Amino acid sequence: MRRLALLILLLLPAAPLEAQIQPVYLPDASLATALANSNNYYPFGHMKMHYQQLYDKQDMGGANLFRFMQLRSSGSSYAGPNYGGFMIEMEMSVGETPVQWSSATNTWATNNPKPIPVISRQWVLMPILLDANPTSWYITLPFEKPVPYTGQNHFCFEVIVYANSRNRTGSYQLDFASGGTTRATRVYETSNITGPTASSLSKNQGLAIRLGTMAASVPIMRFYGTACPGSQQNPLHYVCRELPHLGGQLTMGVAAALPQAPMLLTVGNRNNQWGPFTLPFDMSGVGAPGCFLNASVVLALSTQADGSGNASQSLTVPSNQALQGASLYMQWYGVDVKANALGLVTSRGVEALVE
Repeated sequence: MRRLALLILLLLPAAPLEAQIQPVYLPDASLATALANSNNYYPFGHMKMHYQQLYDKQDMGGANLFRFMQLRSSGSSYAGPNYGGFMIEMEMSVGETPVQWSSATNTWATNNPKPIPVISRQWVLMPILLDANPTSWYITLPFEKPVPYTGQNHFCFEVIVYANSRNRTGSYQLDFASGGTTRATRVYETSNITGPTASSLSKNQGLAIRLGTMAASVPIMRFYGTACPGSQQNPLHYVCRELPHLGGQLTMGVAAALPQAPMLLTVGNRNNQWGPFTLPFDMSGVGAPGCFLNASVVLALSTQADGSGNASQSLTVPSNQALQGASLYMQWYGVDVKANALGLVTSRGVEALVE
């Protein structure tokens, strides 16, 4: 653990960030006060899936600037610690399209001819599902950049799921509208997910979503920065369960470390500066090329990976209203003496926005 201890140079006081108002747009206004009429685990509960969902421009509310997408649970029957709390390796794009939802095709490029990437391929947390509430859109997928929407064309979002941390398809039942006046179409493929076409298309069906137009004021786990590969050429990646709520437990896991390796989870209050270091700080100069310090350090928790290279730490978020809207920044470090001269590997950073 001596190598890890060298990283803890100083402690900085936490400074909460002020939460911002969160305007959102809901394509189906009837879902503002009531759940939809069904549930579905496509695409986020699947091991492997290519998925599109199309909306008519008249349901998109005109020109806007979208910064995140939100989802919600479908009901208490699918809520609790056995539902959710896993990671998926995914990417997402959105785009304006000349194709109306009712005229969607099985060809991805026809439905979404000019896709704008909003989440690059990465591991993303699908949190434990809570009891359903029409106003609780707590599953938030933040975009890496704001996306302008002109309102002149129809709208499509597209998701590719490559893998999940539980290594199986399973229940992750999200609020879903089916039949009746539902003005959406979903297109999906579970086999050749990188091919040009889909095998399935269902009209008058779709996940209940809403789109945010400003910074989110809901709990978020946002991953950022760069991870460096270890001696086995696998970068560390997170395996999380919960979202950061005041007074709640937050379990931060990591996978792809060396078996039995000493590990360190750091928690800080900034991701742009740590004492004399401008973050992210390139560790090439200290013998770890491609590795970066992505977060400041206020707290450091040591542990050891198991025989499969997995480790975790559980934190309790204080019930302190001063933390509401604050961001915590975390990062994993692992000993890997064959990886580089320093003998350390680092994960990406993660921002936990507390609510």
